Amino acid sequence: MRNGKAFLFAGILTAAASVSPTLAQLDEEPPSCDDSLISIATKEQVDFYSTCPRIERAVSFSVSHNFKGPFEVPNVTYISGRFNSGYFGPKYSFSNRIDDGVTSISMPDLEELGGWLLLGYLPELKSAEFPKLHTIGIDLAIIGISELKRIEFPSLENITAGALIKGDFDEIRLPKLKNVRFLEISSTGNLDCRALGKNLSSLAFHPESDADLGKGFTCWTFDENNRYNSTEENPPSGTNPDANP
Repeated sequence: MRNGKAFLFAGILTAAASVSPTLAQLDEEPPSCDDSLISIATKEQVDFYSTCPRIERAVSFSVSHNFKGPFEVPNVTYISGRFNSGYFGPKYSFSNRIDDGVTSISMPDLEELGGWLLLGYLPELKSAEFPKLHTIGIDLAIIGISELKRIEFPSLENITAGALIKGDFDEIRLPKLKNVRFLEISSTGNLDCRALGKNLSSLAFHPESDADLGKGFTCWTFDENNRYNSTEENPPSGTNPDANP
């Protein structure tokens, strides 16, 4: 397995075990802006953490599996650790894990994240908004969310490690992205990979080594004429004439 992607997988798999509200609330103490494991399950917790402009000591800031409905935490500009919601893998028939009920995620003022950002296998999620986020300290992974059709990070410039985006997407916008180890996108929706490749043609990649097969930008769809690979000698450019409007 390629080095960069292996790092992303290994790291974020750990996150799946870290979003439990039980871990975050073992001592049952009142919430604090200095909490190290934050898992938000209630409106009261949303209201409290909205009073914390900077969350300096958090290893994890997560949406609890028990949270239902729209999730919005304004005023938080910095989180030292990772942001998690959901799981990294699909639910199997024998699993008794909780199906997340979050319908939207909004961090309207978040500018910098010290760890990774994971949104995974959230069956009710229809929108995710991080309009001011410019830096992700490790990886970005958005996977397995069938109701999420559009992704936009209007201010995102730097992803320190890799990015993995897989789902039923019709539109992905990363207009300011400049630096990433690798970017891998796979869509079963109406995404135009060629147009996206043109828009991201100035990206600077920093793979771990020359042998890192994850370097560059790849975009895959079922249509072999609607794919993009920046590592090809002459990658296709422009809009795919056969792409759905």
